[in-house]
Amino acid sequence: MTEMQQYVEDVLAIIQRRDPEQTEFQNAAREVLTSLVPMLEKEPKYKQHHILERIIEPERVIIFRVPWEDDNGVFHVNRGYRVQANSAIGPSYNKHVPNIYFILVLGYACYRRCCGLVAAPYR
Repeated sequence: MTEMQQYVEDVLAIIQRRDPEQTEFQNAAREVLTSLVPMLEKEPKYKQHHILERIIEPERVIIFRVPWEDDNGVFHVNRGYRVQANSAIGPSYNKHVPNIYFILVLGYACYRRCCGLVAAPYR
């Protein structure tokens, strides 16, 4: 195992300890972070500045309610989330997410931050 692969495993262990019940986020983080190993090997400055530790944690998360009425006149309330990533590497991410796990939104926000880190498209 290379030094950068070990670094990624160490960061994934932080996620596991911090959020052991969030398997969806752990899977998303594993997929994204392991794909960054070649870039980390070319640019060791990202490890020196602890970039991965910073991008796995959002700056801010706001949860809000979204009341709405369906076609039959029945009222519903869903949750909306605003996840703001590290604003130093790009704009924050706003998303109304009905009927989806909040942690998937965090996973997607993490994915977008990682793409911003390597200047890759995220669509």
